[in-house]
Amino acid sequence: MSSKSTNEDTKGLNPSSQSHYPVPTDNSNVERAVPRSMIGKAVTIRGDIAAREDVLINGRLEGSIALKSNKLEIGVDGHIEANMFAKVIVVSGKAFGDVYASDQVVVTKTGSVIGDIYTADVSIEDGAHIKGNIDMQKQDVFKQHAVPEIQDESHNKSSGFGFLFKKGREHEHEQAEHDAGQGDHAHVNVSEELIPLSVNNKSDSENLYPDQSIIGESVMIKGELIAEEDVVVKGQIDGVIYFKNNSLGLGPHSQIHANIFVKSIVAHGEVKGDIYASDQIILKKPGHVNGKLHSPRVSTEKGAVIMGSIIMEAQNIEEIYANFTGSRATDQHQSGTVENRERMEAAAHPARTAEERADSGSRAAASTKESGWPIFYPRS
Repeated sequence: MSSKSTNEDTKGLNPSSQSHYPVPTDNSNVERAVPRSMIGKAVTIRGDIAAREDVLINGRLEGSIALKSNKLEIGVDGHIEANMFAKVIVVSGKAFGDVYASDQVVVTKTGSVIGDIYTADVSIEDGAHIKGNIDMQKQDVFKQHAVPEIQDESHNKSSGFGFLFKKGREHEHEQAEHDAGQGDHAHVNVSEELIPLSVNNKSDSENLYPDQSIIGESVMIKGELIAEEDVVVKGQIDGVIYFKNNSLGLGPHSQIHANIFVKSIVAHGEVKGDIYASDQIILKKPGHVNGKLHSPRVSTEKGAVIMGSIIMEAQNIEEIYANFTGSRATDQHQSGTVENRERMEAAAHPARTAEERADSGSRAAASTKESGWPIFYPRS
């Protein structure tokens, strides 16, 4: 990471939030700085996260989180209902789930853990609350538990996600970069681009620098991302994105396989899905959207690609999202009805052989292994 890019990432952010993005004063250490994602207190993630960088969570997570060899920090406002896997885990908020750390777990005076802790070193400050077992042994958590294994440094390769896009698109993207000027996107500051979208028509000076969450390039989220603050995504998301009154920024290397419902969006990356924006959609190079664009205002920069239709009409994001989630719930209910019917048939024929039960168990184990994600069981 260069000194210039580090300073650009912090420029224009709310001074109160800049503490989350320290800028090294010693230029000799800039290249060794560890990138960190920051998930703000107005952000909710319902799903699973994997990353190769440090992650600070002040928001809400329901699912699981696995950091290959990095630090997970749960801030004072953080609320986690998930199994957690990382090198170092610091809990200053509320954590409901089992905690696995290969090096250390720290529970500060404001922290609370309801679950078992597995690590070689535990530090508990006076005032901390823990309810669960502590197993102080050296943990090789990624060999002992089904967590997503990132196979190499390329953030778009992982057993948990696979490729979100076809390999053919990779060549097209490289060619577009070459045509537009190799490395031009390295200087893109998406955080700064979102500010005028958020402060538009706001006279309150306190809102001049709105809060932003930053999701880094190595971060992969599989599930639903909901926020009441602006979010910059540089990594991967596979699921649904919903920001009723806020803006979304997509970095040049971002890969989004999701339907998006937001106030405004500035997209430099790849999107496979439909975009609904109540205010505007801004597509910039080397951005590529494969889906429909719905917004009263749509603008595209030379070098950006759209494969789909554009519908420039007023959008009621809340209503559209409600209809979308309602239809999804109906599909899930129908799927659940089939499962219930299978359970009823099994209850009507209890004389299943041991071989049948064993075969069913092996299929379930294989399914869990293929999913690549640990199972979280909420505690009462």
